[in-house]
Amino acid sequence: MLEKQHEVNKKYAKLVCENYVPLVLEYLKTIKNVYIPEDDFNFMMWSVVTYACKHKFYFKTNLDYSKHYY
Repeated sequence: MLEKQHEVNKKYAKLVCENYVPLVLEYLKTIKNVYIPEDDFNFMMWSVVTYACKHKFYFKTNLDYSKHYY
């Protein structure tokens, strides 16, 4: 399943970067009164884009992968 997910990510990464990420970044500019550590807006943008993509595009499963950890 993880290999299939990786294939999908590779296939659609450019589309997401061109269409979804700009929407997230534009929305971030409208938010007021948010604490940004050390006033590093670029770090906050990177963090939010990563978070948004993970929660928007990743499959949720109840599978236990712990037996595959090192």
